[in-house]
Amino acid sequence: MSPKPTYIEFKDPKKSQSGKPHLPFNRQTQPLYPQQSIPLAQYTNLRAYNPGGVIGEKDLAGRILSEPILIVERLIQPYELAVGFEECNRYIVKNYRGEKLAMIEEHSGGFKKMLVRQVAKSKRPFTFDVIDNDGNVVLKFKRKFEFITSHLKACLPNDTLIGESFEKYNVIKRKYNLFQVTGPNQLTQFGYVNAPPKSFEFSIGDEQGQTIAAVDCNWTGLAREVFTNSNMYIIRMDPWAFQGVADFYKNVKQVPLTLDQRAVLLANVVSLDFDYFTRDHDSN
Repeated sequence: MSPKPTYIEFKDPKKSQSGKPHLPFNRQTQPLYPQQSIPLAQYTNLRAYNPGGVIGEKDLAGRILSEPILIVERLIQPYELAVGFEECNRYIVKNYRGEKLAMIEEHSGGFKKMLVRQVAKSKRPFTFDVIDNDGNVVLKFKRKFEFITSHLKACLPNDTLIGESFEKYNVIKRKYNLFQVTGPNQLTQFGYVNAPPKSFEFSIGDEQGQTIAAVDCNWTGLAREVFTNSNMYIIRMDPWAFQGVADFYKNVKQVPLTLDQRAVLLANVVSLDFDYFTRDHDSN
């Protein structure tokens, strides 16, 4: 039995200086992502920017996580909305140009797991595979059954732990702590989410209160899941990615996230979708 890991949390995190929450971005008035080309040379060595990290140069996840912006779209079948049947969740991952990079697919697990999905719904245990365009599993996201709060692990395909996302119980706010592996049985916090109720924008802050990343929940179609067939999340992981939304996200740190941190944030988006934006959480 492996020893229990040590979690090193922020001692006194300063409040992130993001703007006030509002409805999802209006595509006609606010850009979802920067409207200019990326200076490619700026990102040539980004895949190697993971000092002391778990994701290595040979790990295929780096090809996906090197993007400054990821767009994650949940795929919902029409009959799921019509009859309330819980299928395995599936997401498509794209870059800011709309090019498909990967799929995130929940393990089906047979008849027993199907029954668990119908009963436990968004609180169910799960395992997700992140599958690239060549059919390779590049990451795994795992969660045990959680009745109140969500605890999600991001791993390599061989189950090597990269980091974890912890939801913190709060009656009003939406709060998470994000950790990355920094040593044997040791995880260190690198970010947190402390969003007001009804939020559609989630700023990830560091211990100094700087914005290191963000997740914008922009739903296609109407603004309620019951009337649409897709949820969409824009993940901003690089200072360049905040062009066009600088008035909302203040004090953006001019350092991109490492690959390990990006893997944890991608897992956190799956957690957000389960915890707040599924049908049985419509009241939120």
